[in-house]
Amino acid sequence: MAGLEGKTVTLPEVTREHCRLYFERRCVKPGVKASAYFKEVVASADTTNALDDVFEKLADATVVDAVALEEYRKAKPGRCGKLKVIHDSGAMPCAVVAYRAKRFDPETIRRFQVGLLGARSSASGKRMLEMIRITSFQHVPDTYAQQLADSVENYPPPAGK
Repeated sequence: MAGLEGKTVTLPEVTREHCRLYFERRCVKPGVKASAYFKEVVASADTTNALDDVFEKLADATVVDAVALEEYRKAKPGRCGKLKVIHDSGAMPCAVVAYRAKRFDPETIRRFQVGLLGARSSASGKRMLEMIRITSFQHVPDTYAQQLADSVENYPPPAGK
């Protein structure tokens, strides 16, 4: 990552929060803001434009998630084949849908869970997932607490927070 100091990077405006966290905490020197570390941080409309900018040498690098990179690979295999992943953040805990205990009756919770978990099985569900850029809903894994602990260790809050 040190090779990117003083370079131009592009960051999609629709960047997911875990990508933003990775960019701010792992792509720059500790305690240094991206605006001071890079020559320029350019906002791209979306992940496809950001990756195109790197391919077309309008930017030196970008940060996208694995889903966006795979979508780009399918849509533009020739271009994607000429790009190189220089660093991978590793697994980040997935977002969760949470609710306040005892706020909803068990049947409402069950129906909500069935609907979310089965979203990929209907055309309208697939469209909704694509629109919000989610591949699927899943049960919370047994390892979720450990994933959260690992993330706090790998991405500690800035000093003084």
